[in-house]
Amino acid sequence: MQVGERQSAIILPFPVSRRPAARSGLTVSDRIIAMDWAEGARGHGVKRVEIHDPEAGDDPSLGSFLLVYLEDEIWASMGLARCATGYEVWRPSSGAIIGHFKSIARALSAVLAAS
Repeated sequence: MQVGERQSAIILPFPVSRRPAARSGLTVSDRIIAMDWAEGARGHGVKRVEIHDPEAGDDPSLGSFLLVYLEDEIWASMGLARCATGYEVWRPSSGAIIGHFKSIARALSAVLAAS
């Protein structure tokens, strides 16, 4: 090919990757506190605690959340999620919100109180 000679080319578009808005999911610190709490809560009827992270295709505003399973229950009895103002505790069976709390420690205490 000589300089000045025209050639055709295929232009490959590279779409700009946009990250979703910051999710209000559980932090690493929240997870450590929750797992530590779960060990102590076993004596109060808590069977297990699971942390669910968003999966591909989920609503981008969905953050990670925690589900609490009580003894003799097959479904989660309580849920806990981080929100803009702190932490929210709710009942997954009905969607009823138990309350909003400034710290995860207070939210976890509310989980035990409401169980």
